[in-house]
Amino acid sequence: MCLPILHGEAKVELIHTGTWLVDGNPQVILFDIGSAAWKLDEYKQELWSTCSLGIPHLDIEANDAVILGYQMAHFIAEFRKAAEEYSESPPRIVAHFHEWQAGLGLIALRTRHVDVATVFTTHATLLGRYLCAGNTDFYNNLSK
Repeated sequence: MCLPILHGEAKVELIHTGTWLVDGNPQVILFDIGSAAWKLDEYKQELWSTCSLGIPHLDIEANDAVILGYQMAHFIAEFRKAAEEYSESPPRIVAHFHEWQAGLGLIALRTRHVDVATVFTTHATLLGRYLCAGNTDFYNNLSK
């Protein structure tokens, strides 16, 4: 099923929902990053204004990561609003971001002050190798 995520009265982006065709058929949500590409400059400006992080203009992978990250942050913020309507107590939501391709969603949630817990997972990536080689105390400095 294809659903629009609304921003005010305007359609911002599309998501596709369904089930993964593996044992257990888990539910999935796929984000159509092409449907939000027109907001790329706005997202990059927000990233620069809030964090002083710049993204190279013609880096397609980085641009896609920006779009996906902000789409996920918008979706999770809307999900939280909807969850608040179902209970008198605040919802407890954990958003898990995996690797750098999704990491900007975590940054957007934090800078937009969306009240959800966040988890970031990385593996033996180039970043991980550099951090380990430099004796960086990564896990005790995540908040920095």
